[in-house]
Amino acid sequence: MPLLMSQVSPDLLRSHRWQHRLVLVFHPGAAPDLMDQQEAIPVADPHGWAERDLQLIRLPAGDTDAPALYERFQIESGTFTVLLIGKDGGEKARRVGAILSREDLYALIDTMPMRQAEMRRQSGGGNRP
Repeated sequence: MPLLMSQVSPDLLRSHRWQHRLVLVFHPGAAPDLMDQQEAIPVADPHGWAERDLQLIRLPAGDTDAPALYERFQIESGTFTVLLIGKDGGEKARRVGAILSREDLYALIDTMPMRQAEMRRQSGGGNRP
């Protein structure tokens, strides 16, 4: 099962760079239904989640290390926001007030050049274009 973290270290993005795609879930404590729905995705499809090297990270508003990430990604206070961060550390998708569905998440990731290369390697195709 994928890692579901609630504690955040200051070098969170750096520690996952080139290793994982991150689903950062900023939640102010409101919208528990949305949080439950977002967290249900890796549980419902652990193979697809792991195959795409995804990690879900909860960032509650009161977490002492979260303010830097709230500021870095310009997250509006009091809003439920989900970000997809690529292996390169860049923001790839953002949802405000809604979850990032499994379908949208996988469709986006599967079009990324790095993911395309991963799929070729997984299927035994090497690094062919």
